[in-house]
Amino acid sequence: MTKHKMPILISDANTLKYQDGQVEVLDRRKFPFEREWLTCTDYEATARAVEDMVIQGAIGVAVAAGLGYVQAAHTARKFSMDKRRQHLQKAAERLRNTRPTGQRLWVLIHELEQIAEKFGGSADLEERLLQHVQGYLAYFDEVSRETGRHAASLLDDGDTVLTHCYAAGAILWMFHFAREAGKQISVYSCETRPYLQGAKLTAPSIHEMGIPVTLITDSMSAYMMAAGKINKYVTAADAVAMDGSIANKVGTFLHAIAAHAHGIPFFVLAYEGVDPNINTGADIVIEQRNADEVKEVNGVPTTIPELRAEYPAFDVTPPEYISAIVCANGVFAPSDIKNHVMVEKRPTGESN
Repeated sequence: MTKHKMPILISDANTLKYQDGQVEVLDRRKFPFEREWLTCTDYEATARAVEDMVIQGAIGVAVAAGLGYVQAAHTARKFSMDKRRQHLQKAAERLRNTRPTGQRLWVLIHELEQIAEKFGGSADLEERLLQHVQGYLAYFDEVSRETGRHAASLLDDGDTVLTHCYAAGAILWMFHFAREAGKQISVYSCETRPYLQGAKLTAPSIHEMGIPVTLITDSMSAYMMAAGKINKYVTAADAVAMDGSIANKVGTFLHAIAAHAHGIPFFVLAYEGVDPNINTGADIVIEQRNADEVKEVNGVPTTIPELRAEYPAFDVTPPEYISAIVCANGVFAPSDIKNHVMVEKRPTGESN
């Protein structure tokens, strides 16, 4: 059997490093043209890197924020107990609010806070926190593989799949396992304005695997469906509600409506799946980003600066537009996802 190349972005372990209070981030804004590392010297710099899209994808964002919390522990290691606790609380709040829609970020920061509460006076707190983040990263590599393995079973030989934004490792594993099963798959990848994750991350990674991929603008999906060029639609989800609604990069719902109109199934790669803290899609917090980002591409203005713009970074797709939600533990109907919780419920009184 021919051994195919696996792209660097298949694992966030390839794009994030920690050493002596510094976080090294492979700058995804420079993809696919450069492989440049950005050094973050403290948790505030790491928080800004998350906000500024240096790291992209829900898992990578969560791990980067987790490493930011480890940085805070590194800085506070010689503080008094009270000052250390205050410093860590401030860091947790700052990192938690970098990307409000990301459920995995919230969960990881909460777990790290629990460790800090239990071992806050230990000399090895930084190492304990780092081990937890590294374990989380290894765990999510396995979650990505298993999610991709389940998703591959939903693809048929000859399928052409539409993608939107960057679904992280699971979508690459999906294509890998589909190919291992002898299925010939091709892809249409939406460019994903305004940060072009589809053009910069998804399409080049799929191309690197040797899988045929065609780049289209975000507004072309309905035309391609009507022309019979697409027969499956697959994205990730940054949050999944108990009612089977999902939040993903803005534009996901638009393509879901088009797929529904053309009888094309929409499969969601949800990794750990449902968030038991979110009852319905209406409860998902939608991050509102700087509207100026809509008025440029790669720093180049596309219109006059006086124009008003809006940039909701995510939208919510209701369950009736979703054919299946794929997690590491199986494939589920949106109506049944509430019965397959993999993450713990947050303590009462904590914000979403």
